[in-house]
Amino acid sequence: MGVPAVDVLEGVTAGTFAYGMYANPKSGNQGHIAENGRRIKRDLHPGYDPDPTSTAREILASFASRRNAIVYGLVFASLRPDSTDCLERPDTWVRLGSKHS
Repeated sequence: MGVPAVDVLEGVTAGTFAYGMYANPKSGNQGHIAENGRRIKRDLHPGYDPDPTSTAREILASFASRRNAIVYGLVFASLRPDSTDCLERPDTWVRLGSKHS
């Protein structure tokens, strides 16, 4: 059994925050936010309209990403890539495991 992505986010966020996304082929993209080793929000739908409990950062990311889940994660994390290579030709894809591997 693999390590859930949320556990990884919690493990790498001491003193910082992270946004992670799981591209679920059955139910669509699911986003997770962790800060200081704690999960803040989960089961988010990155890139879609914000809900009434959304933070200013989530609202900005929703509108700036125009329904693109990967761009949403970049905007949320305040990342500004020099090119679109990270979207079109990423250097690495990391599979965190699953129940079926």
